[in-house]
Amino acid sequence: MSVRMREFIKNACFLSISALVMRTVAVSYNAYLVRTIGAEGMGLFALVGSLYGFAVTFATSGVQLAVTRLVSETLGRGEPSSARAALRHAALYALLFGGVGGAVLFFGAPLFGTYVLRDARTILSIRLQALTLIPIALCAVMSGYFTAVRRVLGNSLTQMAEQGLRILFTVYLLTLALPRGMTYTCAAVVGGAAIAQVLSSAALALQYFFDRRRHVRGVGGETKGILPRLLHISLPIAFSAYIRSGLITVEHLLIPRALMRGGRTLEEALSSYGILDGMALPVVLYPMAILASFAGLLVPVFAEHRARGERVSIDRIATRALHLTTVFAVGCTAVLLVLARDFGIAVYHSEEAGDLIRMLAPVIPLMFLDHVTDCALKGLGEQVYTMWVNIGDSLLSIILVLLILPSQGAVGYVYVIILAEAVNFACSLARLCRITHLRYSPLRSLVYPAIAGLIAAAGVRAILPIDPATVPLPWLFAEVVFMLAAYAGLLALAGALRRLLHRRDDTALDIL
Repeated sequence: MSVRMREFIKNACFLSISALVMRTVAVSYNAYLVRTIGAEGMGLFALVGSLYGFAVTFATSGVQLAVTRLVSETLGRGEPSSARAALRHAALYALLFGGVGGAVLFFGAPLFGTYVLRDARTILSIRLQALTLIPIALCAVMSGYFTAVRRVLGNSLTQMAEQGLRILFTVYLLTLALPRGMTYTCAAVVGGAAIAQVLSSAALALQYFFDRRRHVRGVGGETKGILPRLLHISLPIAFSAYIRSGLITVEHLLIPRALMRGGRTLEEALSSYGILDGMALPVVLYPMAILASFAGLLVPVFAEHRARGERVSIDRIATRALHLTTVFAVGCTAVLLVLARDFGIAVYHSEEAGDLIRMLAPVIPLMFLDHVTDCALKGLGEQVYTMWVNIGDSLLSIILVLLILPSQGAVGYVYVIILAEAVNFACSLARLCRITHLRYSPLRSLVYPAIAGLIAAAGVRAILPIDPATVPLPWLFAEVVFMLAAYAGLLALAGALRRLLHRRDDTALDIL
């Protein structure tokens, strides 16, 4: 195994473990918030988060991916001075966009809260969020650097510490805010996250200043033209992100209103929105913690191979990535199909959440494959194409929300997600197939794993039946582990049978 391969696997495994820990804590934290502030409070918090998502998008403006690609490419060519110049320009870029975004959000909070979100209880929360935009923008630069040089330990530990601080501060602030109503309750949740974000940004900056000397010291390389290259990468991504994030914000603002058009009150609409966005989706996206760790590290890998013109390696990486993603996603889908109701009751004490989790489970392969395909395209310089695909995806989602939700309710949004994800992935996959030579077998990557996954999940459930209302949550997670172990065992058995039959494994290719 090559040094690069070992380094990739080591970093990806550590990122996956840390991401799983953080995602587990996040789901538990969401469950605590549901019990503390209720479904309506979760809906109000999600409403504030939809606007904040656009503000963060503007503050970062594509700088993280730009730094990852530029630093990977320049260091791959042995040009540390070019990498150093890229980091300087990226920091100024982040300060500009983060500062402008923070000022607009802070001073425009009354306008946004009253006329955009249509709920004056959100104004204080919006102002608290505005204070975090400059730290977030600078964190994007540093995270892009750490990804490019494959030094993920410090960054991951900082994120874990941030999550712990966020929970501690939020729990404390909620004890003070709950008697004062929903305005201060929502502000307490936002404020705890804001304090933790500022502190983690300072810790990450300290790590960055010590670590960068290892990789961007010395001379050599062209420093002129770095700013145009930075803008060439970041601005198309930023433009795409502005439009898509803006459309996503509009989509999420329309969800409660579309539900109200179907005859629901504001409180009922916010509760339904809170169950879907604050309960069901976090569970469905839980396995993304593992996938995102590997997919994020693929961006600099693709960028380096592209810079060196190594087309054969690119084809092999893309083929292997899609195969493994499909196998992983199918296993997660099988587990959630069997355990959806159990998760809804055990985590949130809500059968409605369990029903939504089961309905969302089949879309997991589309979500995961779309994410990996997008990362591959970005690493291969196709960020403009992904921009238009994502914009089209968001426009389609808005149209479907307006058409489906008034009559179908929260269940209708599940249909929206499925249709939009299917169109997005089809477009991204078509582009990847056009610029690479994929060797992807749906039968082997999708059909066989689906059969193995359902057999494993149903078999373990038959052997170890549990009552989620009375069994502790750790036992439910243990059952998930047993199901995934049985799934992996069935896949290993199928692989052994193929080898006995002397069938060549055409996807067993080195990632690097």
